[in-house]
Amino acid sequence: MREYSNIQVQYRVEKIISNPLMMVGNFRKVREEYDMTVQNTCFRCGRKFKDDDNIWIVSSHEKGNRFICEECANEIKKEIERENSK
Repeated sequence: MREYSNIQVQYRVEKIISNPLMMVGNFRKVREEYDMTVQNTCFRCGRKFKDDDNIWIVSSHEKGNRFICEECANEIKKEIERENSK
């Protein structure tokens, strides 16, 4: 598995979903209706999510499931494809 670093922690991606979960605005609305917290930034790059952004789930052993932006999801998927083609 490929290891990644963000400002806070190094982690190993175990799985990334093949399609986005949903748009951030819809997800935020549902969570806030139940007084639940919402992850407002991409776990990998730290970019603040906009309501019309798609969110993707990445799973890591060290940090569990986290949300990432579409750009980071595409980068990770490409890297995984390159590693698997070796």
